[in-house]
Amino acid sequence: MDLGAEQHGCEHYTRRCRIRAPCCGEVFGCRHCHNQAKNSLEVDLLDRHEIPRHEISKVICSLCNKEQDVQQNCSGCGACMGKYFCEKCNFFDDDISKKQYHCDGCGICRQVPNLRSSFFHQNVYCFSLPE
Repeated sequence: MDLGAEQHGCEHYTRRCRIRAPCCGEVFGCRHCHNQAKNSLEVDLLDRHEIPRHEISKVICSLCNKEQDVQQNCSGCGACMGKYFCEKCNFFDDDISKKQYHCDGCGICRQVPNLRSSFFHQNVYCFSLPE
């Protein structure tokens, strides 16, 4: 089901779900929204923190508001919460023009550069080699 793609998401991603932060239990549009809110100057220094992205285990469908385990399609209404979905990173995004992929060497999702480059890994960092 492909409902409301342009109506949902946050300033960082277009998608049909929000996340429940495992660190503080609050709901945010994405991990970047969480980190901006929890690391702002208005937050006490001792309360500042970032979300552990791989620990996200709950999402809330933006269409039917059902909270559920991380999965691509809502268990309540069947909506696709993100055309790109990575179960390793718990990441959703509808903008597949970025050509996202999960890089096992880095342990995170990356997007293909405009000019396709070869990648190798050294000390866990992903470097682009000239063609």
